[in-house]
Amino acid sequence: MFRNFFIILSSAILVFCVLTLSGPASPAEAAGYNHLERRLDFDPADLSLQRVEKVNGKPFIAEILNLHTGEKYEYSVGDFIGPLEVRAITDVQAILRDRLSRKDYVLVVPIDKIERIAEKNYKDDSEICYDTAVLLYKTGDVKSSVNELLKAVEKRPQYEDALFLLAYIYHENKNYKEAYDYYLQIVRLNPRNYKCMYNMAEILASNGKLDEAVFMLNKSLEIKHDYKNALDLLDRVHEEIDTQKKREKTLSESELKKRQKIEDQKNVVAQYAENIKKAEAEIAETKKAHKKTTDLEKELSRLRMLYDNNAKLLEDMLREQTTEKY
Repeated sequence: MFRNFFIILSSAILVFCVLTLSGPASPAEAAGYNHLERRLDFDPADLSLQRVEKVNGKPFIAEILNLHTGEKYEYSVGDFIGPLEVRAITDVQAILRDRLSRKDYVLVVPIDKIERIAEKNYKDDSEICYDTAVLLYKTGDVKSSVNELLKAVEKRPQYEDALFLLAYIYHENKNYKEAYDYYLQIVRLNPRNYKCMYNMAEILASNGKLDEAVFMLNKSLEIKHDYKNALDLLDRVHEEIDTQKKREKTLSESELKKRQKIEDQKNVVAQYAENIKKAEAEIAETKKAHKKTTDLEKELSRLRMLYDNNAKLLEDMLREQTTEKY
């Protein structure tokens, strides 16, 4: 019944779709248009309203295609198409008005898309947040896009599309830990998401975890054996693994020992730093309880001295290593 209604509606409306070879004209250009030269340099039958995009659940952008030239433009209310102003945009149509004759032209979405548009009207809050996030991301407002995506996954924790876009944005901005965590959630929801596995492998490889990257790439290729991105990355990772093995063979035993000592010293310094934080926190809690902190402060002083000594030793070791290289 819904479909028949719009078939009758579309057959009753004279549909005019207006595009020019240039993009949307400014209001100033439209106001200065010479009415003696005004004409439509296109056949309305060649033009079609392709889709309507929403922002915050409301129609915002109308995409219009010239079937003859193949050109496609996006318009919002107030834009001009030659002498015609976009007066209104609804879920299924765009209304244009000639400013001189005051005549309206109505562009209607193709009938085969109307049912899909009707279905979209029943989207829940999480889908509206996701659609908003996509539009914000397209405009470059990444922060607002992430906020909308977080709302979407809060409302629907297993929303795969929202999780993937969220992971992708973090990945793109080199927030690898957050990106990997979201990719991992997606793989648990959908163990056949090979693109997600590829992205995880890319993060692992960029962080030097080459063996884990190989494992994840093989998992991706098990699902889609001809996935070119995964095949290319797998080749590069194997090359890097081979290079590392050759490099390690050329290192002398003494050099390996020196490197190990430096790593051990880094761990010692890091441990003292952690101990200092704990001691400071303990002193703060003790002061809140109005208890004596004399012994704790002595221990803190001792830890700081050990930290300084070991940090200086590490600095000397790193300087010596740099000098030997050059």
